[in-house]
This record gives sequence, structure tokens and C-alpha cells, in this order.
Amino acid sequence: MSEKVTYGADPEFVLESLPYNSNLNFFSHDKKRKNRFGKDRGGIPLRELRPAPSKDPITITNSIRSILQRTYRAHPELDQTTFRAGSYWKKPLGGHIHICGGAWKNSVKILSNHSDYEEIYTSYCQKHINPFINLLDWGLAIPLFLVEFPPESHSRKKQGYGGLGSWRVNNFQLGIEYRTPPSWLVSPHMTLAVFSMVKLLTESFEKNPSCATYAKNCQDRDVKKKFKECNISYFNSLYPDIKIFITSLPSYSEYSDAINYLWDLIESNHYWNEEPDGWKTWGIKS
Repeated sequence: MSEKVTYGADPEFVLESLPYNSNLNFFSHDKKRKNRFGKDRGGIPLRELRPAPSKDPITITNSIRSILQRTYRAHPELDQTTFRAGSYWKKPLGGHIHICGGAWKNSVKILSNHSDYEEIYTSYCQKHINPFINLLDWGLAIPLFLVEFPPESHSRKKQGYGGLGSWRVNNFQLGIEYRTPPSWLVSPHMTLAVFSMVKLLTESFEKNPSCATYAKNCQDRDVKKKFKECNISYFNSLYPDIKIFITSLPSYSEYSDAINYLWDLIESNHYWNEEPDGWKTWGIKS
């Protein structure tokens, strides 16, 4: 089943000091690769990337690097800009993740067919969707929160973005869009760690849905409140259990090299965007 699942995204970022007359104020579309770089619907100064969906975290990371490289070379004015990702820069920044195909394709069809029947819709979500979203909150959103720059994280959540359990149906790609994470475009290492974690959690849930029962209930009102308030000490106290759970998953060894980058940041008390210019962290300019 997991072989049919693909992963995609539309992470947001800001190009600081981009000339107003740049044609990058519009979408640039590579039809052959279906890769896009351009303006987010939220308007200036937000931009977003849309790498082609893939089953492989390394392929997704490399696709993002290729989009950045091609666009940077084609637009000399980008040399004047600073590429800002993370949680907040003038506006909240999201790192929405698409999980599509496989069982999620069937979920979209069921939810779409019963969108007008609240009881059936709610019942299906509670049984099939919410446990998986809770697993993503536990295994991905909380670890990411622990490496976000606190003032930026607080600004994003204060404006109503990035709450635990945030998702919606992705009708276009037939799957779900997980909307809690901030923009992980801060570096290729973080991007690879994020998609490796998402794939590990998705495969683990597909093979054994009961694994989600080991995750703390992130939809508990008190937990959601602490997350919105950026209660770092509380979520630091949960970190040992999260790491034990993740590293005990049967397929963890396949993704450990990438995910270890995230553990190392947390355990060394470092933030993920200490180098503010994404052009540099992605190796696009020196």
C-alpha cells in the first residue's frame, strides 16, 4: 500500500529585498517537471515552492534544490535577496505537507461523498484520519517546535497558524494536507529530516494503525493550549518519550541518518535557522 503513497508540499518563504518589477511576483512553472516557484496566494511578500510529488524523501529534497538553483540562475535580481524560511518573517510561514494516494485516496473519496453528512464525516475522521494526524503531531510537529526560533514560533501561533491537529482534504492530489508545520525550508538537512519522518510515520501507521495509540493525545485541550502558548519546558519534558517511540518503530533504521539531524539539534539546544539566508544553507550562493 505504501508504495502508492506520494509526498508533496507547498512550503512558504519570503524573498527579502526582491525588486518590485521582478517577474517572480508571478508563478514560474516548469511543465516537464511540474515544479513551481512563485507567489503564494497569501500575496506579497509570501512565496512558495511546489516540488513534484515523490515517494522518496531524497528525491523531494533534491527537487527543491533544483528548483532553487534553476530559478536563481535565471533571475539575476535574486542575488540581491535574502531567502527567509522558518516560522515567521513579516507573515506566518507554513510548511504544508501533502500525503496522497494509497489509502488516503480512498479517504478523500469517502469524505467528499459525505461532506454534507456531518455525522458520517465526523465519525470517519475520528476513526481513520484523526489518529494519524495525532501521530504526525506527536512525532513531527512537537520535535519541530523544539528547534523553532521561539519568537518566530510564538508570532505564528499568535496569529492562529500552526496549531496541533491542523489538516484538510487535498482534493487535487487525492490525499490530505497536514498544515501544522512551519516552513522547514531553512536547510536541505531539515527538509530531508522532515520528509523522512513523515514517510516513517505514514508507513508505520499503514502497517500497524495501533501504533498511534502510543502517542500522547495532542488534541487534548490542555496540550493544544500549551502548544499555542509555546510552553517549551512542557514539550521538552515529552521529548524523551517521543524519541523512544520513533526510534523503536520497525523501519526507523531506514531513515535514521536523516532524522538524527533533528535529534542532534534538539539535544544541543540549537535552533534550525541560525543562518538566516536560505540561499546559503541550500548551497545556491556562497
